[in-house]
Amino acid sequence: MRILTISAFYPPYTYGGYEIRVGDIMNGLSARGHEIRVLTTKPDHCLKADSKSFSCPVIRRLHGPSRKLRFADRLTTRRLTRWLGIALVFLREVRQDIQDTALIEAQIRDFQPDLLYLGHIMPLTRALMPLLARQPLPIVADEGGSDILLHANVLRNFGQGSIADNARIVVVVQQTERGFQAVEILEIQPPENDLSGLPDDMIHDIVEIQALPLEPALQDRCDGCG
Repeated sequence: MRILTISAFYPPYTYGGYEIRVGDIMNGLSARGHEIRVLTTKPDHCLKADSKSFSCPVIRRLHGPSRKLRFADRLTTRRLTRWLGIALVFLREVRQDIQDTALIEAQIRDFQPDLLYLGHIMPLTRALMPLLARQPLPIVADEGGSDILLHANVLRNFGQGSIADNARIVVVVQQTERGFQAVEILEIQPPENDLSGLPDDMIHDIVEIQALPLEPALQDRCDGCG
């Protein structure tokens, strides 16, 4: 399957987890035999990034946000030139929208993908979605989803003091003004550890220990931990 991936930023030019996640997914799909082409933003040379080779072509020509104020942006910060700066920023965005949509259309015609994969597209041109809506291609929109806040009190109510890395958690979630928050834990599945090569009695002890609920220790400011 030919997959055209469109995403802002791409390793090694990364600001956070979104672009790393998309890169890992593309590496996995490429390893499974799919033909991948990535269309992403221009390199940010302000970031110190080591050179990296990829198993698929990565085209870095889309426009993205800049961490530095450009000339037109600086004009908007001054009272006398504010409206001139706003006009120049508007014209710049229109020009970039035209260039980016033309580039995306050209890549679709050239690559003839079977599927469009949209990664982190929030920083990209706002003309992207209207353009893709006219394409007769299936689209996978994978912006990543929101984080869920898990408070320590909710964890203690379940009888746990901590959670191991890579554990799977089933929770009841409510949406608040600050985002999603877990209100109750229904199940915690411990990570699948590789216990091969250990004696059977040791494996049995490890499994029993992992299944025991943890009771958080209470701290007395005078006497220390009790």
